[in-house]
Amino acid sequence: MAAAERAEQPGQAGSCPAAENAASREPLIVTAVKFLQNPRVRQSPLATRRAFLKKKGLTDEEIDLAFQQSGTGTEEPQSPGPATHPVPAQPPPPVVY
Repeated sequence: MAAAERAEQPGQAGSCPAAENAASREPLIVTAVKFLQNPRVRQSPLATRRAFLKKKGLTDEEIDLAFQQSGTGTEEPQSPGPATHPVPAQPPPPVVY
């Protein structure tokens, strides 16, 4: 009977590939999180980031998870304001000696 039980185990293992698949895809999600945390990437539009990750083979659920784990959220990047990049209104006048 032990042989019959062993024969059934591969069939039961067939119901576990989802867990194995999730574990094998974890490196993809980790890489996606690092990608999303990159400052230059964070400035790109949300649709562009999602399309890139989808092209790399991530599912929508995995992309959502990567956004959550990256702490970047799914909001669109804000245009840089004067506080982040101060730009003088006009160049300073030349100094005359």
